Amino acid sequence: MNPAFMLICTLFSYAQGLICNECVPHALDGSCSATKVQCTGVCSNSVMIAIDGSQKSSVHTQDCETPNQCQNSSFNFGTSKIVLTTKCCTTDLCNSGSFTASLNDTQNGRKCFSCSATDCNSTVNCVGNEDRCIKAIVDSGGLKKMMKGCVTKNSCLGDFLTNMGYADVRCCKGNLCNGASGVVQSILLLAISFISYIFH
Repeated sequence: MNPAFMLICTLFSYAQGLICNECVPHALDGSCSATKVQCTGVCSNSVMIAIDGSQKSSVHTQDCETPNQCQNSSFNFGTSKIVLTTKCCTTDLCNSGSFTASLNDTQNGRKCFSCSATDCNSTVNCVGNEDRCIKAIVDSGGLKKMMKGCVTKNSCLGDFLTNMGYADVRCCKGNLCNGASGVVQSILLLAISFISYIFH
């Protein structure tokens, strides 16, 4: 085959983008119907695990993402935690099927302040790739709540959290660098914001 023709075909294929499976839950029960979409980025396959005390739930999604959204994120607030595992690929319909995400509970030596039911003087041991402490304010119907705990660095970059509706987001690197004072956090608010942003 003519090399020039092959190059033209390759460039045309790239310009057209990929065909990806899209299965985005519209409810917390994880239900959705899969469709095929034209994608200018990459295909993604994600699992979000939410833990609140002894309760654990997971939501699976297939979608089209930009390459910078192909990241694994963890928000750890002690008794509550949200972990997002994303796998991306670059061939048509490569995000078919599902996978099982695992949780890394190995402590990494970092410690951050977190919020209990009454104040934000509690602490949490960071695990896995949680390499930053975070404090952020979320506004729910005019009621401001403080979120504190451990987080992965990539979740602090750019507008990742501010696009989820968080204000005054501050991430820091040292142990207990996110301050002790504050008001009570709500994992439900975080989960709803997280789902609405990630599973758009």
